[in-house]
Amino acid sequence: MEMSMIYLLPLLVISPTTAYHSCIDICCRHDGITHCFLNGTGFEALSNVSTEVTKLSVIRNNVKILEEPYFKNFIHLQDLNLDWNMMKIVNHSAFEGLIHLENISLAYNEIETIEDNVFRYCAKLKNIDFSYNEIFELNGVTRALSQLSISKLILSNLQSVTRISKSDFLSLASSQLKELDLSMNNIEEIEKGSFGVLTKLECLSLKGNKVNEDDVNNAFCNISFTLDYLDLSHMKLKDDSFASLEFLSSTRIRELNLGSNFFTRLAHFPYMPFLEKLVLKDGQIRSVYTRVVHFKLPNLRELDLSNNLIRYIDVSFPVIPIDVFVPKPTNLAYLHLHHNKLSCKSIHEYLSNMTKLTYLDLSHNCLCDISQIIADLSPEITHLNVSSNGIEPWNKPLNLMKLETLLIDDNSLHVITNAMMQDFKHLKTLDVSKNPLNCDTCIVTGEFAELLNRTDITIKHLDEVTCDKPETFYRTKVIHATNAGYCNRETKHFTEVLITISGFLVFLGVNVYYFRWYILYYWWHHFAEKYQKMGHKYCSLYNVFTIHSPDATDWIESDMIPNLKNLEAGRSVAFVEGLPAGKDFIEELTTAIENSGKIVFLLDNEFLENDWCKWELSYAHFCIIDSRIRNRMIFIVLEDLNEKKMSKKLKFFIKTRYCLKWRQHRRCPQVFWAKLKYYLEKKEKLLKEKNPVNLIV
Repeated sequence: MEMSMIYLLPLLVISPTTAYHSCIDICCRHDGITHCFLNGTGFEALSNVSTEVTKLSVIRNNVKILEEPYFKNFIHLQDLNLDWNMMKIVNHSAFEGLIHLENISLAYNEIETIEDNVFRYCAKLKNIDFSYNEIFELNGVTRALSQLSISKLILSNLQSVTRISKSDFLSLASSQLKELDLSMNNIEEIEKGSFGVLTKLECLSLKGNKVNEDDVNNAFCNISFTLDYLDLSHMKLKDDSFASLEFLSSTRIRELNLGSNFFTRLAHFPYMPFLEKLVLKDGQIRSVYTRVVHFKLPNLRELDLSNNLIRYIDVSFPVIPIDVFVPKPTNLAYLHLHHNKLSCKSIHEYLSNMTKLTYLDLSHNCLCDISQIIADLSPEITHLNVSSNGIEPWNKPLNLMKLETLLIDDNSLHVITNAMMQDFKHLKTLDVSKNPLNCDTCIVTGEFAELLNRTDITIKHLDEVTCDKPETFYRTKVIHATNAGYCNRETKHFTEVLITISGFLVFLGVNVYYFRWYILYYWWHHFAEKYQKMGHKYCSLYNVFTIHSPDATDWIESDMIPNLKNLEAGRSVAFVEGLPAGKDFIEELTTAIENSGKIVFLLDNEFLENDWCKWELSYAHFCIIDSRIRNRMIFIVLEDLNEKKMSKKLKFFIKTRYCLKWRQHRRCPQVFWAKLKYYLEKKEKLLKEKNPVNLIV
C-alpha cells in the first residue's frame, strides 16, 4: 500500500461571474489512485493539476458551453465528475485525450442534447450519469453512446422526458448495457417493446414515473430474460394494477421493488418462480395473505413489508386436492415487518412455516409477549429486532441457540429475569436501551451490570441503559448503579434465613417419613391405653370378616367352613355368604369392616392384583388404627406369593400380624386350624357378652 500524500494548490481568485466559490483545492493519493477535487475554481485551474491523476472532480462552475479540450493531457484519468457546472452544451472535442476514462458524471447541469460524436475519444467508457438535466429526447443521448460498450446509464430526474419510443434505445441494441435508470422522470407513455432491444439488460428502474397500467405491459413486451432487477416503486399502482403485472410471470426477475405504491392488501400476485427479493415497503397495505408466498413466490428469500398499516395476516389456504399441493415451509430467510400495527396474535401463526428464517425485524409494532412470537420461530434465526413495542419480561428461556443479535430497546422491560440473562449470555449484539429498568433488584445491578461490561458482547447505546427506579437512581447508568447496596445486606440476610428454614423443614420431613410407622403406632398406643382406662365397650356386628379374591372361594367352602364348624362344636356358628342385599354395596362393605371382631385376609396371587382387595386392605388398616385394637388382622397365605407384586404395606403386615401359611400345614391341618381358632378367640375379653360366632364370607 502506498503512503497517502496531500497536495495543496495555490489559492485562485476567480470573479463571481465565473465561479460560485473559491477555495484551496486538495489532491490526495491513496492505494494507487490520485484524486483531485476542484470546487468553483474554474476549468483553467486544471493547468495546476498533475496529469497523473486518475480521479478528478471539477464542480460548481458557471460554464454554459464546454468546448475547450481541458482534459487533453489527462490520459490516465479514469473517473471524471462534472456536476453542478450549469453546462448546456458539450462540444465534440471536450473529452479529447481521455482514452482511459471509464466513469463520467454530468449530473445537475442544464444539458438539453448531446452531439453524436462527443464521446469518440472515450473508447473505454462504461458508466455515464445524465441525471438532473434538461434532456427532452433520449434518442440523441443513445446515439452518442452507440459506439461505446456502455454498461450503466443513468437518465433519472429528467423532467422534460414524458415519452419513451422504441427508437430511443434502438442505437443501443448491440451494446452491453446492463443497468438503466429512468427513475423520477415524467414518463407517461411507453411504446410497446421499447426495452426489448436491450438484450443484455439486467437492472431497470422506472421509479416515480406516471406510467399507466397499459403502458406498463407495453414496456416489458419482449423484455430480455437477462433482466434481474426491476424497480416500479412510487408509481401510484393500486390493487387492480396486479392484473397489469402478469407480464412478470414470463420474466426471470430475482429482485422486484413495488414500494411506495397504493396497494391496500397483498392477496393477488403473478407467478414468479425466480423471484428472491420482494420490496413492498412504505405503502398502505393493511392485510397480507400468506398463500401468495406459498403459491406464487416459491423461491422468495427476502420480503420487505415495512412501514405499512398491516394488522391482519391470513394464514389460511384455499381448498386444493392434497395430491395437487401440500403447503411446504417457505424459503424466506429475511423478513422486514417493522413500522406496522401487528399484534402477537396476528404474527404468531404466520411464522410457523418459516423454518429457514434467519433475519426478522418486528420493531415499531404492537407486540407485548415475546414468547408468543418465538413459539413457532425458526431455530435458524440469528437476528431478531423487536424494538419499540410493548415487550414485557419473560420467565422462560427463548432457546434460540443460533441467535446472535437481539434488539429489544424502547420496550417495557422493568426487570431482568434469570431466563432473560440466560438468553443474553449467548448473544454477540444486544440493545436494551430506553427500558424502564428497576435497579432495586440484585440481578439488574449484579449479573446484568456485569454482562454490560463484557467485551465479547457488543452493547448498543450503552449510555441509554439507565435506571428508572428507585428515584435515587433515576437516569443513572446501570453500570454505575452496581454499588447501590440494595441487594447486599438485606438480601443476604433474607437469603440466609430462608435457607435455614428450608433446611430445617427438609430435615424434619425426611425424619418424619423415615420413622412414620413408629410415630403412627406410638400415637395408636397412646390412645389405646386411654380407651382401656375409660372402659371402652366394643361391640361387633360380625365376629369374623373375610377379605379374599374370587379364586379363594373354593378353599373357603371346602376347607375353612367345615373345619371351623368342627372346632366350634360347643358354640353356635353362623355363616353369612355375602353382604345383606338391597343396600349400597360400598356402605355395607365399610360397615362390615368397621364392626367386625376379626378381619381375615386370604392371600393368593390374584389378591395382589385385585383392586378391590387392595382397597379393602387399606380401609381395614385405617379402621384398625381408628378403633385402637391392634390384633384384629389375621393373614392366611394360601400359596407362594410373588414378592415383586407385594406392596411394602402388605409385607409389613405379614411380618407384624398373625400370619398362617396353608401349605406348611397341609400334612397336619389340625395344627393350622387350632392356631386359627386361637387367633380368632384371642383378646375376646374386650367383648362384654358372649355372642354367637358370626363368620361372613
